[in-house]
Amino acid sequence: MFCLSIVFATKDNASHFKEEMLLLKYRTTKNPAYLELLCEHIRGLLLFLVSRFFIKGYDKEDILQIAYIGAMQAIETWNKDKGTLKNFICLCARREIISELAKWKRQARIADNTAVSMEHILSNREKAEYKEVEIKLSCSTSPESIYLQKECSLELNQAIFRQFSDLEKNVLLLRMEGKTYEEMSQILCVGTKSIDNALSRIKKKLTKLILKKER
Repeated sequence: MFCLSIVFATKDNASHFKEEMLLLKYRTTKNPAYLELLCEHIRGLLLFLVSRFFIKGYDKEDILQIAYIGAMQAIETWNKDKGTLKNFICLCARREIISELAKWKRQARIADNTAVSMEHILSNREKAEYKEVEIKLSCSTSPESIYLQKECSLELNQAIFRQFSDLEKNVLLLRMEGKTYEEMSQILCVGTKSIDNALSRIKKKLTKLILKKER
């Protein structure tokens, strides 16, 4: 058992040495062939890492490309103070995948909450008018459809960005994320009165846009 452990440790050290030597050769010569060899050498590691993740709407090749982005960041910034190159690549690739997963979840959460958030902004009298428009939006579960269709629909979204001021757009987006008046005030560096006024203008403009869309 002791001898077997030594063999595995030796192989692992040799792997680290090869990866780091390839990177050193690439940095010294700027020959892309060394970078290609290094990328091919770490492919197995990245495939193993990718197999542990699932992002709805992404296939394994998509996630592998995301992992390679993290790996390239590791290759660009690695030095011996950061441990072995292999471990640093694994860390950066994993972090990139998790970041992409978090971004997808955030987009899906915002999309799912958009209808509720918009109803919260509108008055009771306006909710019935908005509800009919919201029902017409697609219920597709693909990330692309969720992002484009549920976020007030692409057409309505474009109208908002044409007719709303920068402050109004920022207030609307923050309100849709569930931010309070105080939080929005701190983020946008304006008073709560300005936030309240912006929301009042938003309600009026949204009502006009929705009624126009229905016609």
